Amino acid sequence: MVNNLPIILLLFRTWAFMLLCMLTAATAQAHPGHEGHEDGDPFTWTFDHLAKNPWATLLCAATVLVVVWLAIRLVAAKQRQAKVAAAGSPVAGTLS
Repeated sequence: MVNNLPIILLLFRTWAFMLLCMLTAATAQAHPGHEGHEDGDPFTWTFDHLAKNPWATLLCAATVLVVVWLAIRLVAAKQRQAKVAAAGSPVAGTLS
């Protein structure tokens, strides 16, 4: 059980993130901007809803940018931490 703990935690985090996304979308009654599917026409995307709601569009774009920025910082921090750990190990400076 202990050996599977990282996998279990990863699955739990993934499940929790997916649940949060679904609940947020359901609460906001989110749906894409689209036209023409009511009469059996093919489903097409339009961006009219973005122009009609500029503040919501800017907020969504800002949210995406913040999430990307945080992800980049997290990856960079993990890489720095790995380099420091490798440099501090007693085997790092020896030749084989």
